Amino acid sequence: MVLSGPSGTGKSLIGATLAARIGAAYVSSDAVRKQLAGVPAHSHSNDAALYSPGMSDHTYAEVRRRAAEHLALGRAVVLDATHGRAVDRQAAREVARAAGVPSLLVALSLTDDAALARIEARQRDPLAISDATPEVYRRQVESFDPVSSSEGAHLSLDASQPLIDLVEAIERALPG
Repeated sequence: MVLSGPSGTGKSLIGATLAARIGAAYVSSDAVRKQLAGVPAHSHSNDAALYSPGMSDHTYAEVRRRAAEHLALGRAVVLDATHGRAVDRQAAREVARAAGVPSLLVALSLTDDAALARIEARQRDPLAISDATPEVYRRQVESFDPVSSSEGAHLSLDASQPLIDLVEAIERALPG
């Protein structure tokens, strides 16, 4: 399963919860990004280079590599990343196709005010892994490629719904 949406839309909470419920591997781009940069997971960094195009490309490639490893072992995988570019969503789904398994793209949306409030709260959370800031969010929204029907099976969800409702909606939509 490929989660998509700007920072603050709940991808990490939804993804981790869903993975635990269905026994899937969970691959977080936030955790991968920090590992690649040599930054401790729960330290907060204001380094803009963490979200540079080059670092993002490197992070997404590693997320896909890890997903392929899990799929090769017969494990379902939940990919938690912005996936703001259609090409990144396609590449993630290609990993599933190459492994011979179906995939589902889940596009999460939220109002700007709600997403920014979540991001600001997360910045005060010492256990949060993400370093996304309101500025990162705004850049993501400005450059986000909308999910289209040409991308195949996908589910669009309003992320302001209760967590359990979102997780159950995704579970119902998962391919057999």
